[in-house]
Amino acid sequence: VWDRLPAITCPTLVAAGRYDGLAPVSNSEQIAARVPTAELRVYEGGHLFIAQDRRAIPEISAFLAG
Repeated sequence: VWDRLPAITCPTLVAAGRYDGLAPVSNSEQIAARVPTAELRVYEGGHLFIAQDRRAIPEISAFLAG
């Protein structure tokens, strides 16, 4: 899959938790760097940042709504 990331052409949001021990921010940074249209957003919290950072749900929802 890593080699195919540059082929993604649609708007892409890579969301990460700043303190995620399972999926470190560095992994998300590398993914976002390989996807030409990617936007990286780092939220406060760990692997469950969506429940830990109040900004996450509204921002992700807005991205998905276009």
